[in-house]
Amino acid sequence: MVKASTLILRKYRETQKSRYETLKDQGICVQCGQAKARENRIHCQDCADKLKKSIIKNKEKRRKSGKCLLCGGNKSYRDMKPDGSYYVNCFKCRNFKNHYVKNREGK
Repeated sequence: MVKASTLILRKYRETQKSRYETLKDQGICVQCGQAKARENRIHCQDCADKLKKSIIKNKEKRRKSGKCLLCGGNKSYRDMKPDGSYYVNCFKCRNFKNHYVKNREGK
């Protein structure tokens, strides 16, 4: 038996997905609603720049607090990484990345 909340979430995701697809096809920015977005893009250039800045800001916060840059988890390997290394990832993200790269290269 499926819960009612699960059904509501599924319906919401379907409507949002169809909304994104129609706006993307028309070249309308999803965030601000103006017709500045290029074809097959979700955001206009201004909104894309804002999004990029916020992502960089969040990564800097995670780096300062010693958390993983990808998932925000607390399992950083800060003690094990080489001195001067810029990246701080957790074991889970490191293993996933290594596994993904190996499978993509066909190894």
